[in-house]
Amino acid sequence: MNNIIPFPGASETDGVAQLDAGERLLLWGFRTFAHHRGCDCAIVAAIRQMYAQCRADMALASLDVVVDVFARTAHTPIEVHGPCCPCVCDCEMHLLHAMAAAQYGDLDAARRAFERWLPGLAADWILDPAGAFGHVFQTAGMTLRRRGVGSRAPAATSPTRIWAAGSNARH
Repeated sequence: MNNIIPFPGASETDGVAQLDAGERLLLWGFRTFAHHRGCDCAIVAAIRQMYAQCRADMALASLDVVVDVFARTAHTPIEVHGPCCPCVCDCEMHLLHAMAAAQYGDLDAARRAFERWLPGLAADWILDPAGAFGHVFQTAGMTLRRRGVGSRAPAATSPTRIWAAGSNARH
């Protein structure tokens, strides 16, 4: 299950290559939802197919809510690479940290991590869908790795897309 998400041109030293399979699946799903949100393309079917292969398709509704909360309430821009980019930026590492904390039931740590981008009320509200996402992943055998907030995968570069807070674009 180590190569469930193809990242063209990724090498062993790239940020994504250093992530666990569940982290890659989460990051790919978040990136794909964020980059294709609001378009009329059939991207949800592609995400569902990939998640179904990993027995985690029930996590899609929760992931959709997480992306939607970011899109509607973020007070600070969240930086995300393109869906198949082999690099990982600081924002993406913080997102992985927040989702792992929610999966482990460490709601205080998850809330603090989400407050990097979200107001307090939204950070509170996102905990349930983030925890539900983590539960589905755990049931499918994918435990997100607890990383320190300062730890990061190597070869991180600047993101390919940044959405400004308060805009109509997806964050």
